[in-house]
Amino acid sequence: MSGSSTDVSVELTVCASAPRLSLVRQVVGDVAAATGFDPIDAIDLTVAVDAICALVMSCSAETHELRCVVNARSRGADVHVTGRLAERLRLPEDDFAWRTARAMVDDVQVSTSDDHVAVTCRKTRSLR
Repeated sequence: MSGSSTDVSVELTVCASAPRLSLVRQVVGDVAAATGFDPIDAIDLTVAVDAICALVMSCSAETHELRCVVNARSRGADVHVTGRLAERLRLPEDDFAWRTARAMVDDVQVSTSDDHVAVTCRKTRSLR
């Protein structure tokens, strides 16, 4: 499917532990490449999702789940990352990883309720 602009939706659920981060990174990169993202846009999206997932994982117990949904389409991609935060922990929105994520994509939104967090990022395809 390389080079195509097919709409694709992929959902991945993993335990919120650092060794699983590479799996999430690989899936996001593969979806971006398979749906015809420019290599630079694919890297930007992958780096942003990697940073977001690392932040959520760092605030979660390893027994919690992290869910990542990638919706790639002709104009770009939306990625939704959800997780459960460990007791009394908040997602840090002012550290280097967070600034990295914000710099790599067009939009990042965070919502929290009780001990759950949802982060959505959007990357629009470049006109190259």
